[in-house]
Amino acid sequence: MVGDSFSSAIGRGDLKISGLVKVGFQVLLLFFRRIRWSVGQSVEQLIVWWFRGPILVGEALLLWLV
Repeated sequence: MVGDSFSSAIGRGDLKISGLVKVGFQVLLLFFRRIRWSVGQSVEQLIVWWFRGPILVGEALLLWLV
């Protein structure tokens, strides 16, 4: 009985889960591309670069709102 409901759930294809898997896979690909692109940089520079973008965008939005 449990197997039947499981196979029917797989058969109809849950769009929510497949969409989340696709988005997660794209995020992982982007993450690995960034790491591969910055192999020549030190780890410290990579961490600073990774967090600087969102912080600068946040500051710009705050200044724009104020």
